Amino acid sequence: MSDNMTKTERAELKSVVRQQFKVLRSEVEQREAEVAIEITENVASDFAESDKRWEDAKFLAQEATNECNRKVNDLFREAAGQPKEGYEYVLVQMQIPARSDAADRHKAQAECRATLNANVKAARLRLDREEADLLKRLAIGALSSGDARSFLEVIPTVGELVPAARLAQMIEGTAS
Repeated sequence: MSDNMTKTERAELKSVVRQQFKVLRSEVEQREAEVAIEITENVASDFAESDKRWEDAKFLAQEATNECNRKVNDLFREAAGQPKEGYEYVLVQMQIPARSDAADRHKAQAECRATLNANVKAARLRLDREEADLLKRLAIGALSSGDARSFLEVIPTVGELVPAARLAQMIEGTAS
């Protein structure tokens, strides 16, 4: 940055940087929402054949249950000497068992969402870093005294505060 930049220009640029990164964060959120929908659609697509078989089986089971109820009602009406028309009693009810692939579906969705969350977190971190770097460059240009520039030099980095090995341990600890 040029040392000839005025205070007003720096303030304007600072405002532009902040606004631009606000928009970028909104775009990350929008993309996250779009990808979340895509995940749901992709998992549904992956299980579409299984869903069709399940729905077909449920339909056939309901038809068989209805037929069974009709036959049982007819037997009782005949035994009682009643006409075949009238109220049908529901004597046999169908209970639908739990889907055997529900855990697989949930696992697939959870894995995709975990990857999405990690990618979004990384994107947000990158935006934060980029914004901080740009704002720092603007600030450095505004510093005129040696003391102010020296002070800026002593602000520690993440690497200095938390060594890479310790940071990796911390991340692994939160992942498990």
